[in-house]
Amino acid sequence: MAERFGVGCGFVGREAERELLGRLYEEAGAGRPRVVVVEGPAGIGKTALVRRFLAESGAERVVGGGGAESESGLPYGGVAQLLGKGRAYPDPLAAGSCLLEAVGELQGGRGAVVLFVDDLHWVDGPSLHALAFVLRRLRADQVLAVLTVRDTERPRLPESLRRVLDQDSTVRLRLGGLTVAELAELGARMGRGAGLPGRAAVRLHAHTGGNPLHCRALLERLSEEVIGADDTPLPVPEPYAALVLHRLARCTEPARELVVAAAVLGTPCALEAAARLAGLTELLEPLEEALKEGLLTEGRAGCTTKVDFPHPLSRAAVYHALGPARRTELHARAAELTEGEFARLRHRVRAAHGPDDRLAALLADCAGRRAREGRWADAATLLQDASHLARPDTERVRLAVEAVEALLLDGRVDEASCLLEEVPRGTAPAAAVRYAQGCLAATRGHNTRATVLFEEAWRLDAERVDAERVDAAHLDTEPSDTEPSDTEPSDTERSDTERSDAEPSNAAHLDTEPSDTERSDTEPSDTERSDTEPSDAAHLDTGSVDAERRDPALASRTAARLAAMALLRGHGEAARRWAETASRQSGTAPAARMLRYTHLLALGMSGRDSEGLARTDGLPDPALVPPGDVDLLLGRGVLHLWRDRIALAHEEFEAAAEVLRQGPVPLRAFALCLVGEAELRLGRWDEAVTHLEYAASIAADGHQIWLTSFPHSAAAFVLAARGEFDRAAGHADSAAAVPDRTDPTDAAHCYAARARAAVATVRGRPAEVVAALRPLLACDRDHSVNQPGVLAWRDLLADALVAEGRAEEAEAVLEPYENAAFDRRRYSDLAAAGRVRGNLHAARHEAKAAEEAYETAVEHAVRVGLPFHRARAESDFGAWLRRAGRRAAAREHLAAARAVLVELGAVPFVKACDRELVACGVRPGGESEGEVRTPDGLTPQEHAVAQLAATGLTNRRIARELILSVKTVEYHLSHAYAKLGISSRVGLVAHFRAGS
Repeated sequence: MAERFGVGCGFVGREAERELLGRLYEEAGAGRPRVVVVEGPAGIGKTALVRRFLAESGAERVVGGGGAESESGLPYGGVAQLLGKGRAYPDPLAAGSCLLEAVGELQGGRGAVVLFVDDLHWVDGPSLHALAFVLRRLRADQVLAVLTVRDTERPRLPESLRRVLDQDSTVRLRLGGLTVAELAELGARMGRGAGLPGRAAVRLHAHTGGNPLHCRALLERLSEEVIGADDTPLPVPEPYAALVLHRLARCTEPARELVVAAAVLGTPCALEAAARLAGLTELLEPLEEALKEGLLTEGRAGCTTKVDFPHPLSRAAVYHALGPARRTELHARAAELTEGEFARLRHRVRAAHGPDDRLAALLADCAGRRAREGRWADAATLLQDASHLARPDTERVRLAVEAVEALLLDGRVDEASCLLEEVPRGTAPAAAVRYAQGCLAATRGHNTRATVLFEEAWRLDAERVDAERVDAAHLDTEPSDTEPSDTEPSDTERSDTERSDAEPSNAAHLDTEPSDTERSDTEPSDTERSDTEPSDAAHLDTGSVDAERRDPALASRTAARLAAMALLRGHGEAARRWAETASRQSGTAPAARMLRYTHLLALGMSGRDSEGLARTDGLPDPALVPPGDVDLLLGRGVLHLWRDRIALAHEEFEAAAEVLRQGPVPLRAFALCLVGEAELRLGRWDEAVTHLEYAASIAADGHQIWLTSFPHSAAAFVLAARGEFDRAAGHADSAAAVPDRTDPTDAAHCYAARARAAVATVRGRPAEVVAALRPLLACDRDHSVNQPGVLAWRDLLADALVAEGRAEEAEAVLEPYENAAFDRRRYSDLAAAGRVRGNLHAARHEAKAAEEAYETAVEHAVRVGLPFHRARAESDFGAWLRRAGRRAAAREHLAAARAVLVELGAVPFVKACDRELVACGVRPGGESEGEVRTPDGLTPQEHAVAQLAATGLTNRRIARELILSVKTVEYHLSHAYAKLGISSRVGLVAHFRAGS
């Protein structure tokens, strides 16, 4: 089958796209026709992807054809290719009718008919109109239409076809370049042994943008050494370079100089800056000439004209043709003419030819400022440049390690891994390397391994200080009075009895610096530590080495990471102590990015949330918080969320998410996750699912594996409550796909268990709920999952045990939950626990106690503003009243519950209410599954869009807020207008004002 569709052995990647195409093929085979548009630049692999999918799917009925530039003027040439024969047609409708008939004749068997049109942009106009005719008439056909088009050519398609492609039902697949890891695999497929080395893959990716066609051309010509060598400019594939240079040679000298200047400055660049570097006084004629030759493109940024190259390889062809002497001269001049510190330094780096300590220091200083501003991409670039220019090996390694962390915060995990592999172990500061390895392991979700690596980094830094003390003792026999002795703890130490059992401990048995043969690049060897868990003696010293003696930056970062690891493993008290140690160790060094956030959460988990909130007293209103304090804003929001001040927490999360739109990948994803969690509790489920799924996608795209269980777990909860069980189960499976299996009490495992239990709860499978949540009982009393407000799971487990008839076990689970919630006045947890307490009393036939528990649960839910909690309590209360023969009271509670559940779109719970109302002799509202609507008759999605439109947001801003396309927003607004009988946003404002 692969040979039939011309798929060679060199295809790599595109797993998600192939999976999506396979799923759409199955849907089409079931009589739900689908249209897919695969977009991307030339050479990106559009055709290869579709052919791979066809080979893998086993599609037997394929109607295929495509366009060619030489035949784009041949009328109905595209239709002739699809039908396998040519003929004259009076008009596109006739041609479309013939094509539709041919496609229809192939239907009826197993699987879908695949209508594959390649290079849509080269298909002749009449054939495109005929194709639009066919696509508009697919209703219940077994047809999957797959169209490939260059993104730059899409606007040239006829309006009739563009309307079809812009429909909500059309799936858009925008292909980017291959990843660094995929390029390494491509090298292996092309006969380069085990694969392309890391550095070579990174350089190749940066040079080509991951374009498979261009990468193959270079891999066929160049050795791995040439591709990976930083000091050797990568060439452009010869045919492409020849074409670009031929066009450049046809230009006049001013136009050539303008193009050369643009290549040196990097693109896009200001036209005026390129002209200055080229020494030109006249700008427009050279620009017009370069545009005409296809060498440059023109754009506007405000009042500034910008110039760019049509493809990175076009710039590379011009740039590499200059030769080293001319390039160095132009970069040196550009460094003097260019505005902006970052750009100037980058040009100085390009003009440097050897170690330069002064320039390395300037780069590192600039990187530090960029890091404090959250501009991690810039920081990573500057730190890598600095590490190449620094002279001492120790300084070079220190800068490389900082670059690794910056790359991870920018979501570039593959590049960080490659850079870490290249750090020379023999001369490397062992503590710094262990720290970088821990950062990589933590990002990949290996929390246990990361904790061990950070512990070892902490210990190795202390041993370095001890070694320095020993050396100093040979020179000075009298120790300084200000230094703590080796046998007495310093004032900053605390006794062993004060330490939490959960705090990482002293790993004194570990070697100081294992050789490369003893361990992998990501973890110590088996002889150095246990692979399964951190050391557990809980005596890892956080204070015996003075801050002045340690490397302050490394010490602070290591302690901050250990605090974060303790938090992720559920140990709030240990996290608090490590966070405070990190603050002490930082001294004049900048503290870790999220240290204050970690500290606030640790205080909250330790029952000291008032102290945490006091630390944020200086923050202004959420909308006014500066980017540098976004960590405090997020932390304050979490404490407010745990305190049941949910609306305020949501406001703070939204403000933080807005600031972090261009921030570090992990923080951006986490902020969106928190927005979704707050919306879940507030009952704004449409927005919650949107934000949670978007957070999960950002985390996945940025390889932030440690984070994925959190948004997936919350999304599974909402979708299960709405009866979307397939989607909910998919999220539950994703939440459970954590790589670290060594610690069942890790927070990620706990969230995954809650996701599985949520799905089983709605499906009425209490035994599965018990099986999913019982392992959480192994978490000690101080574990984060047993702290009120953090993760609700005991109510699900206790309720399942009640349903299983295991009342005593349910009591044992429920009582500590109630006590903790009461002690901290967490009314959301008291509402959840109160409902289950009512069910437990009902199962015991304790009528008065059951009624009081239900009433208390409703009261707490109303007090906090938790619509789903209230609806569940009202529903269970009503069901119990109905069984007790009190039908009038039951109807009242069931009707109240049903109204809320309909608004939430909680289909299974609405059906349960309906069954109870029918038993009470009342006819329910009659909504069928999938038709639950808000009180004004809108679907939940229409309601969400209309609400935002009523606040004055533009369609583009609404699309940005809800992560929808503008077309989708317009679609929902038009339906909302029709249903509400209005014609403008003014009507929406009046409608929602009256409703409120």
